[in-house]
Amino acid sequence: MGSKQSAEKKVFGSAEVLNQPIIEWMEKKPAKPSVIPSIEEKSDGEIEITTDPQKAKVMEKQLRKKAKEIGIDSKDNYNFAFIGAVGVGKTTMINSLLGVFGGVDEFESTKVITPYAHPTYKIVFWDFPGCGTTDVPSDKYFANYFVDRNYCVFDHLIIVVGERLTLIELKIAKQAKTFGIPFDFVRSKADNDLSQLRKGKMKNATNDEIKAAYRKQINDNFVEQTAKVGMQLNKEIYIVSWPGFDFENVHFEEDYVALNEMDERKVIQLIMEASIRRRND
Repeated sequence: MGSKQSAEKKVFGSAEVLNQPIIEWMEKKPAKPSVIPSIEEKSDGEIEITTDPQKAKVMEKQLRKKAKEIGIDSKDNYNFAFIGAVGVGKTTMINSLLGVFGGVDEFESTKVITPYAHPTYKIVFWDFPGCGTTDVPSDKYFANYFVDRNYCVFDHLIIVVGERLTLIELKIAKQAKTFGIPFDFVRSKADNDLSQLRKGKMKNATNDEIKAAYRKQINDNFVEQTAKVGMQLNKEIYIVSWPGFDFENVHFEEDYVALNEMDERKVIQLIMEASIRRRND
């Protein structure tokens, strides 16, 4: 048991982010393949929800075949896609989940969809290229990575957002919601903002007061921005500080953790619980 705890701590940073039932499920193959929405392709190339089981079955077969061609095992693995603009911390989050520090350089921009397989569990984290560079311009991002519909086979889309919520992230979220694909927003690098609040207008406030005000600010902004694209946001926005999800394996001063720790301990737990239910019910 001691060696297993050590592996958990190395892989997920904080061992308690996954409870024992979650760990046991993640060690074995899911009972069924990833859930693909019932969709069909129209004559103009667009897709829409269908109630015709035959059309849905044809599309599912095509999607699983295409996913397999790029290495996505939608049958025996849980697959999590990390998506967002360049520099928001997608790779850093994946590194910390895998217990790798100083591994893949966040600034060595990912140019292709890259898988990172978990060494112990049936999990693969997929690092999508960040949009907003000359290699991956924002106006081409959705067409390049989402028109092929491979995102439909992922168990969960983790949309990582930096300082601002962009139209690309909103477009991905709206598409995911339309077709019933699980997704969550994760607001990264919160420590930068929290530090500014501490030094500025909230310098006399407690840590809890600063974090509560910051959470309200983030939530209000996301509600406002999603409403602009006709999307009603009825989910929690997870907020994390660098370096992703790990406070135990990277040594910070106690005051730093007290101010900056937000949702690191619960976000992965909740996302994985949802995936397990979908694949094992």
